[in-house]
Amino acid sequence: TGGSVMAKAALKDAELRTCSLEGFELASGVKLPKGAVVAYRVYGSGPKLAVAGTSYGVAHTALQWHVGRTIDDSFTFVVFNLLGNGVSYSPSTVLEEDVPYPAVVTVGDNVKAQKMALDADAQFGKDKKIDLVFGFSMGGMQAFEWARAYPEVVTAAVPICGSSGCEEYNVVFLEALIATLAAKSTTKDEKLRAFSSVYAGWYVGPDFYRKQVWKTKGFKDLDDWLENFAQQRWNTGDPEDLLAMVRTWRNTTPFEPEALAKITAPKVIIVPCDQDTYFRPEAIADRELKNIPNATMSVIQSTWGHLAGNPEKLPEEFAVIKAAIDAALAATA
Repeated sequence: TGGSVMAKAALKDAELRTCSLEGFELASGVKLPKGAVVAYRVYGSGPKLAVAGTSYGVAHTALQWHVGRTIDDSFTFVVFNLLGNGVSYSPSTVLEEDVPYPAVVTVGDNVKAQKMALDADAQFGKDKKIDLVFGFSMGGMQAFEWARAYPEVVTAAVPICGSSGCEEYNVVFLEALIATLAAKSTTKDEKLRAFSSVYAGWYVGPDFYRKQVWKTKGFKDLDDWLENFAQQRWNTGDPEDLLAMVRTWRNTTPFEPEALAKITAPKVIIVPCDQDTYFRPEAIADRELKNIPNATMSVIQSTWGHLAGNPEKLPEEFAVIKAAIDAALAATA
């Protein structure tokens, strides 16, 4: 029915795989209906296994650039679509006669579904060892959850611009997005325009605007950036799917020290950005870094803030992430 333009295109991927989630029980106790699936894409066929979950608002196709750059041909690379993104089970995939999409789906629910899909896939089988789990933003949250929930299968984890859960400062931002997307008195286009305007103040660092970094990407002034980057970024989205994913983000609480101590992967390298306003390095250092036994941290220095964690076209930022992943793999070889 609905769904973002990216999700609709991703659903046409001939290599897309799905795992049924009919009867799957969420942490809330809700059981998913017939037709609910987790969708994923497998790239490559190398002997090692890398797993990543999608970040907020995108489909698996947005991670394809990692193939051959971040992930070489010694890997099979599995990318899972977040529940709510329009490719896996989402508000936009719910038919009118079906039960409504659940009010709360957590990152834990997502990773539990992903593990079930891997176990059920004949290519991988039950409890297949994962050489590397990584991800950006909500993908980073999923990487932490994989390492916490399944320490026996995860060898190395590299969460990028993400933490184990949503800190209070992040909640303030997300509540603004929820209020915008849940508004009853506006049209779809009005919601997406307001949503884009709120988002533009958060996903880059404050110095991005002070130093007019948008000029380096060819935008002639701030209005040009806001109209042709910030608005274009979300104007083909689906408000209901975006709302579902915000609620997943919002309802995933940071791990307590005892849970973090159970992350026993031989190597965890956390990669925040110094100007990220969502997942701040100082908060991560005080919680995840301090309590995960084999964790180190490598900080990206970038005015791109949160977006530095998705550096397809940012070579300096990409170099930091690639070095962290290479170091994690070398430490566990």
